[in-house]
Amino acid sequence: MLSTYSEAKSRLEPVLGKNSYATNLGASAVAGFFASFFSLPFDFLKTRMQKGGASMYKGTLDCAVQGFPTYYIRIAPHAMITLLTADALNSFAKKYLK
Repeated sequence: MLSTYSEAKSRLEPVLGKNSYATNLGASAVAGFFASFFSLPFDFLKTRMQKGGASMYKGTLDCAVQGFPTYYIRIAPHAMITLLTADALNSFAKKYLK
């Protein structure tokens, strides 16, 4: 999550400006997306398949595609708040704790 945030931030800085709120928010949104994308647990998919079965899903991939938005809405804000808070604390420490 931290590496994705750092990479997204470095790529957004030329477009949105260095240390701007838009850059930090955009980078945290990208990191939140990838955090939820790579952490979508197989147990979540298994449970949804067991509850919905063949009537709701065509297969595991269809279940993942349909379940991802819900999982993203649950996981991404947590990742975004964590990253924005960490970045703000780092900026504060660099500025006032020299």
